[in-house]
Amino acid sequence: RLWVHEMSRVFSDRLINDADRETFKGLLNNELERKFNVGWDRLFRDQGGHCPPFGDFMREMAGDKKAPYEEMSDPVALKKYMEDKLEDYNMEPGNSAMDLVLFRDAIEHVCRLRRVITMPRGHSMLVGVGGSGRQSLGKLTAYA
Repeated sequence: RLWVHEMSRVFSDRLINDADRETFKGLLNNELERKFNVGWDRLFRDQGGHCPPFGDFMREMAGDKKAPYEEMSDPVALKKYMEDKLEDYNMEPGNSAMDLVLFRDAIEHVCRLRRVITMPRGHSMLVGVGGSGRQSLGKLTAYA
């Protein structure tokens, strides 16, 4: 699952349309079957055929220990974590309150952004129409 997740982040996140993403998913499925003897549908059956997000930010670690980069398979706990961080952000003095609806895609975008900005020299360009939440999700990611 981690391999599929990383391949998706490295390649699929750069694709610009659904047809290209579906082609990529087909290629990835072929490699899964060839190298790991398991197909996409069987691998992600418990997730409704959807690759879950991965991250290292939900687990609190003592001292200077770094949390493991792991699958976040509980969407309810992940949403609660994001909502708590959003509420904390909104309570900070000097921050303008953000009224965000954290649906699955928004939460996954935060997870992707978090992965990128915590990498050495990590960077990302957020592209979208005005009012789509780029700036707000970027602020939440940096705060979380």
